[in-house]
Amino acid sequence: MEFKKNARKSLCLGLLLTVSVVGSVFAANGQSVTANIEKNESSVESTLAIWNCQDYLELVGTNSSNSTNSLYVQCYEQRNSAIDRKEKEFLLAVNQSSSVRWKLSAYNSGKAYYVKLNPKGALKRGCEGSGTLFD
Repeated sequence: MEFKKNARKSLCLGLLLTVSVVGSVFAANGQSVTANIEKNESSVESTLAIWNCQDYLELVGTNSSNSTNSLYVQCYEQRNSAIDRKEKEFLLAVNQSSSVRWKLSAYNSGKAYYVKLNPKGALKRGCEGSGTLFD
């Protein structure tokens, strides 16, 4: 009798774990990509992109108090090997953080997006900061 109870508990736990693993594999929401910039860099991008975005994206950025320049935090949609389209952007002063959340149109859902950090001014440097894009 005790064996049947333990076997039933093990079976239920196994099914629960299987459902949660399968659900997380097929769910696009919950992905994130991050880019970090150091003072000696003029621009950086996240090395990965978020693919198959669903309904909303959120872009979060921070410009450190150690920075000497304002920092653009940008979200780009990957279009093709030659051109990407800027989706959102905001400018952070030194020692400032901010975020923006937006709903994707039916046209834009399912695309790939990434983060780019760019100090204000052509080829400027002097920023320490980060940007993260959440699906």
